[in-house]
Amino acid sequence: MNCGLGDGVTFSSSAAKDDGEGGAGGETVSTDKFQDWWCFDLSFGRKKEAYEDCRLSDEVKDEMYIRHKDEGWTVERLAGYYRIRQQRVMGILALRELRAEDESNGVELDYAFETYANKETDTSKRRGSGEAHVKAMPSQPRYVLLSEDEENDYVDIETRLLQDSANEEAKLVKEFKERLDYNMWKKGKNLERMVSRHKTAAKRPEEGWTFVVRSLDANGPPAYAVEPDGKKRELTEDEQVFFDRATGTRPRPRVPKL
Repeated sequence: MNCGLGDGVTFSSSAAKDDGEGGAGGETVSTDKFQDWWCFDLSFGRKKEAYEDCRLSDEVKDEMYIRHKDEGWTVERLAGYYRIRQQRVMGILALRELRAEDESNGVELDYAFETYANKETDTSKRRGSGEAHVKAMPSQPRYVLLSEDEENDYVDIETRLLQDSANEEAKLVKEFKERLDYNMWKKGKNLERMVSRHKTAAKRPEEGWTFVVRSLDANGPPAYAVEPDGKKRELTEDEQVFFDRATGTRPRPRVPKL
């Protein structure tokens, strides 16, 4: 695959043959040394074969979808068996689900680009490398003043890294699933997805507004709805999804500078 940069230099993938013609009279530079140009290693070198997680073959992805749909394999089981993260499994299953829906609706699928991209990127892996989330943690020394009667409960950095990474990964998986379910119309089916680029006031319903009331006390009762006639009730599923998305989620951790 050639990528012209507009400055007389063309980068060609390692899978393509170098014919010495760089396009527009420029030179051709092999991308052998740029094998992982597309992959930013968030594990900071702890996963040496991380690129394998992105190169699962199409046959493996079809196999994952069949096992999930027909054999009842859970996302957790698929992630463990194929040695990839649960988010990647959920993404693969969602795309295969959309493809199956298009096929059932008579949509003609074009596999030309997919076939070419798979050939160029060598997507032939049967398993991942044991893909796992690694939390960005400082490694500075921790000094704790202890008396003679106190017991040292110090945990080394590698153990804390594994524990904290697992806890953070559980939150990331939950957040990913909630957003994927919303984008796949599995939750909040009656919520309006079209968003105008211009700020416009919502049209008032004929019967009046329904308000969502939330307690200011952190330990107070859960949010509830108040209808135009003053009647209180619990939130519907769509209202709960809208409320959860409006309140926001935890701030994303910043990626440390390398």
